[in-house]
Amino acid sequence: MSFDLPVSTTDLGTTTRDPAPPAPRFPAVCAALVALLAAGACLAAFLSDGRTSTVVYGAVGYVSGALVATALWSVQRAADSRARQHPEFRPRPVWGQVSTVALWLGVCTGIGSAFALATELAKW
Repeated sequence: MSFDLPVSTTDLGTTTRDPAPPAPRFPAVCAALVALLAAGACLAAFLSDGRTSTVVYGAVGYVSGALVATALWSVQRAADSRARQHPEFRPRPVWGQVSTVALWLGVCTGIGSAFALATELAKW
């Protein structure tokens, strides 16, 4: 029968704690930028004169607004939920609010872009 005795003071079972993870801000900022891109593309789709440019701007506005902004919002929410599991997490609700506003702006401009795209494709 053998016993393992600690040979130094660091082997006494002291544990170090991981630092608290910060609130995720990268997905929220990217979602806001993508939503602004979608809003610009939606506006350009309604103001353009050419058929091809309306289709291109409508497709870009739809994909970036309705799909990419929603995906980035989901990434931000998942990262925030993961970070909240740490006992020393300090919430910063501004990033959640920015991503939620970006989500709604992206979805609304995605709907507008889809309308412009469908209207132009119906003319062909």
